[in-house]
Amino acid sequence: MITEEQLEKVLNKIVDTDVLAAEKKVEVERRKFVMTRVMDAHFISNTGSVEARKAEARDSEKYKQAENQYLDAYLEAEKLNNERKSCALIVEVYRTQSANRRMG
Repeated sequence: MITEEQLEKVLNKIVDTDVLAAEKKVEVERRKFVMTRVMDAHFISNTGSVEARKAEARDSEKYKQAENQYLDAYLEAEKLNNERKSCALIVEVYRTQSANRRMG
């Protein structure tokens, strides 16, 4: 059984992480944009076929660094998102338990 104290704790967690979740989402998009910009800069500065230029751009250290930063940001955003989903699930279980107590 989920207690009211547990419910309050998860509700506070959801409320307290609203802004952080938005910031994490924006950071993912920012990192994705930077990764694209790095790719484009290397692509333009290289010569050869389109596929060769893309491969060279993806192989650059700056692109690899941008890609790792993007993946790190994505991971952090997903971890927070999963925590918030778990909290929401606890709220739903509490609601179901409360409804069952009223009925039975």
